[in-house]
Amino acid sequence: MYKEIHKIVSEFLQCQDIKIENTHSSSLSKAWKIEENHIYFYLSKHAIVYRNCKHIPAKESIKAIYKLLKYFDKTAKEIKKSTQQNFISSALEHEIKNILSNSKLSVEMLKDYALEEEDREKLLQQAFSSLSEAVDFFEELLLWKKFNFEKNKHLLQNETFELSAVLKELKDEFIYAIRQKNLHIEIQCQNITLLSNRIWIKRALHNLISNAIKYNCENGKIILLCKKSSKEISISIQNEGKGIPQKEMTKIFSVFHQSPESLQGFGIGLALVKSIVDTFDGNISVQSTPNKDTLFTLKLPLIRKNKKTKHPLLRIGAAGIALFTLAGFQYPVVPHLHFFKNQGSLSVAQIDKSIFKSDAKSNCFIWHTTTWSKDKEYLAVYLKNGFLEADIHQQKIDFITPSFSFKNMGTQFSAIEKKEAHNVGVYNGVLSFKKENIGKGYAAYRKNGATHTLPLLSPPQQIHAYNPTKNTNLEITFEKMEEAIAYRIEIARDEHFIQNVTLKTTTLSHLSLAIPQDGIYYLKIQAIDSNHIPGLPAKVTIRNITQVLKAQKAREVKNYNKAITYLKESIKNFHYASDLPYVELGWTYYLSSHYEHAIESLKKALEIEQKEDTLLKLGLAYLQAEKTVESNKVFLELLKKNPYNIDALWAYSRLKIDAKKYPEAKEILLKVLQINPQYPLANYDMAEINFNLNNIQEAKKYLELEKKYNTQNNNLIQTFENKLKQEEQ
Repeated sequence: MYKEIHKIVSEFLQCQDIKIENTHSSSLSKAWKIEENHIYFYLSKHAIVYRNCKHIPAKESIKAIYKLLKYFDKTAKEIKKSTQQNFISSALEHEIKNILSNSKLSVEMLKDYALEEEDREKLLQQAFSSLSEAVDFFEELLLWKKFNFEKNKHLLQNETFELSAVLKELKDEFIYAIRQKNLHIEIQCQNITLLSNRIWIKRALHNLISNAIKYNCENGKIILLCKKSSKEISISIQNEGKGIPQKEMTKIFSVFHQSPESLQGFGIGLALVKSIVDTFDGNISVQSTPNKDTLFTLKLPLIRKNKKTKHPLLRIGAAGIALFTLAGFQYPVVPHLHFFKNQGSLSVAQIDKSIFKSDAKSNCFIWHTTTWSKDKEYLAVYLKNGFLEADIHQQKIDFITPSFSFKNMGTQFSAIEKKEAHNVGVYNGVLSFKKENIGKGYAAYRKNGATHTLPLLSPPQQIHAYNPTKNTNLEITFEKMEEAIAYRIEIARDEHFIQNVTLKTTTLSHLSLAIPQDGIYYLKIQAIDSNHIPGLPAKVTIRNITQVLKAQKAREVKNYNKAITYLKESIKNFHYASDLPYVELGWTYYLSSHYEHAIESLKKALEIEQKEDTLLKLGLAYLQAEKTVESNKVFLELLKKNPYNIDALWAYSRLKIDAKKYPEAKEILLKVLQINPQYPLANYDMAEINFNLNNIQEAKKYLELEKKYNTQNNNLIQTFENKLKQEEQ
């Protein structure tokens, strides 16, 4: 594996060859040096020389490479030592070979110098990714060894802690993974105080929740449930998904076991959970229904006695001891290489709560080094070319491009490294550049070999986003800025702009975008100046109702089934964030005479937001469903809030007419006509009341007024006129 590291670093530096040199004691004080086009890295008893390098990176990148080489140099020695003692089993050897196979293939292909530059970069990234996976494997083994063989008793000391607080911490840690799969996680945990080891209990729960997310289905659900008895507590983690096959149930807690359905991992996570639970005098069980759900249940004593660590690892013999010791506690720092995952138009990488976003054509690497206890860490980002946007929380970072080298703490910034632009802009916090600081609202850019600073353009103003009724597209308008040569428009499903939907650059201040799914979206607009630097962002929350508008058009032509389909899809996409699709669905059911369904939908709309118009529609649905008590209650509630609510007055009069309380209905309708003499059907209802009270001439008068003001009810009026003629005869 150490050879693979050399090959990949060699490709990165574009060097001619590699040479290993013995070093004198005087050289051991150095970490690295550059002489002409040669780069020397000084390790324990030798130096690695990358000769005739075409690419000499920035100082921070060289430091990151040195740390990587130093780590794997020590790892290689431990592997060699352990191999001589015959501690490495064939199973573990096979595991490592599988992990490294992709890296080896990529390196072999990199030898083909006829490859396009883009393909070479992809292969280089694949090789680094495979090596990063190997490092993750070693770190999991290190964690296993630390629990099972560490003799320091303080690692297992008890402390009092709130279980609900631990679960909330874990939910926050996994928030971006949860959002990526659009999962709903529910914590049902009363105030339970536990006397045990917080670090290891949290690690066990971390592994179980990680699996619940990993093997869940899109839009799935996770339930974390805690129960307390007199002596113990139970914690259950339930997730939807494929489930665990029955034949695998007895094997899942075995070390290095991976089921055929396993998405990723090394077969250590659940084994560690089992070891932790056993050590703390608890037990763990699992139930699973194929293609439905999986339920893990932990039972732990409320108060745990301090005792020596159990050693369940001894049951697997000496098969893993070499790899458990290869990292050793004298080397607690483990490097990771992070890469970007596609999220719509962008690629996203997440480290703890920090987020890095880049477009698909960019070439960017992230080195992340941390101790097991996470008390110290090092984060370096190298943008070779393209675009990068970073939102960093409480982490120190070295940010390197061919043009710049910065340090920061808690900063939001973007950087562009392209042929026509070399710049970095700060949206929040500070970037340290040589002896200068670049603060919020400022940018640095390279031009003609010199570095310049200038203020960023202000956020665009007067932003409006709406769906016009004549067009189901989302229309976006904002005030045009004279200093801007273009605008960067980004729309995402989440406020951190990870689940990207649209990303485009335009010179227009009015756009029409086709976004097929309804829901709450987040819009970000940045003005771009003549140096190609994106300005300070303007962010707004917007609502897209394309499916609602399609449903309304279908309803106009009485295609109610199609309208209902659109609205149900809209409800699914809104996730209870808006009452509108429920209101429209309820009214569609009302117009199609499905009054019980209408009542159900309108009540859900009122749970989301209380509106008089929705309450009125519910009252009408109750009225048509002949639920007199409920409709009477609704109309009185509306009139109590506003005695001049003309729609509520008219609906209340209909309730009285249906109950044949004509004098009361007449009194209410006179108020309606006083407010609006042309109110639809009010004159018709007055004609009906007078007809039932045998006031035929009054009935004729009101019917003529209805004909005069409202021509859309001709059939209804014609029927009533015939009725009047029959009565006269």
